[in-house]
Amino acid sequence: MDIEQSSGATPSNKYLYLIEDDNRSDKTTPINNPDLSGYLVSYDGSVWYSYGKITGVKGEQGVQGIQGIQGEKGDKGDTGDQGIQGEQGIQGIQGERGEKGDTGDQGIQGEQGEQGIQGNTGDQGIQGERGEKGDAGQTGEQGLKGDKGDKGDQGIQGVTGDQGIQGEQGIQGEQGDQGIKGDTGDQGIQGERGEKGDTGQKGDTGDQGIQGIKGDKGDTGDQGIQGIQGVQGIRGIQGPRGEGFHVDAIGDFDESTVTAIETNSDATTTDKYLYLIEDDNRVDKTLPLNVIDLSGHLVSYDGVQWYNYGQMGGIQGPAGSDGRDGRASQD
Repeated sequence: MDIEQSSGATPSNKYLYLIEDDNRSDKTTPINNPDLSGYLVSYDGSVWYSYGKITGVKGEQGVQGIQGIQGEKGDKGDTGDQGIQGEQGIQGIQGERGEKGDTGDQGIQGEQGEQGIQGNTGDQGIQGERGEKGDAGQTGEQGLKGDKGDKGDQGIQGVTGDQGIQGEQGIQGEQGDQGIKGDTGDQGIQGERGEKGDTGQKGDTGDQGIQGIKGDKGDTGDQGIQGIQGVQGIRGIQGPRGEGFHVDAIGDFDESTVTAIETNSDATTTDKYLYLIEDDNRVDKTLPLNVIDLSGHLVSYDGVQWYNYGQMGGIQGPAGSDGRDGRASQD
């Protein structure tokens, strides 16, 4: 399709074209971009413009197929009866306790040895004679002290006798029958303690009841057949290829622009009115779309509701020519 020859585009009525695949051999003309696939471009009769890449609407997901029927679960096997518990063996008879041996008689205590003879006390020495009282003046010499008598030898201690053998304890007497209680009389002589009676035999343990027989474990039921997998749902029919859209107008955007489009555009849901905003001059930034700045955005109106297609980023234009040098001032 030769857009430049047959579109009839003008600066006030640009021709917009949405590119699917960029198959140009020369990627520099008419717009210098390596790949314009998915871009929205326009032609005004002399110059081409690029508004950036446009993302199409995603198609609806196909209907999910019906799930296959699940196979039935096999029956559980019967629980077997419990087996018989073995009989408990009979407890052996406890042996009789032997009689306690007799305690031996206490031995006779040995005689205590005689005490040794104490030695004689030595003779006391002779006391010296008392001298005569001398004449006054000189003291007479003290008489000599008599010698102390020798201490007598200590007698020999007698030998300690051997300890006698302990005698055996007598046999414990049998406990007598309790007599008839009579008058309280004088306390009688305490009788001898009788021997302890033999412990009686333990009674036989009663027979335990027979426990029921445990049955064999039932066979495991067959596993149910797995249900057939449901048929995969039919893939939804691909929607028809969208038609290229045409921008109806380009300009500034304010409340009067909104009113004019809603009143005069004759837009419908099948023929939306597209408007490319240059500068957003709205006072209320919430109507008709709650976006702070719509400058450079492509919007549309379908007779009831507004839509925002995002900002269209055009390619930066070429740098302007250098200005002429100013004249040199004349004196």
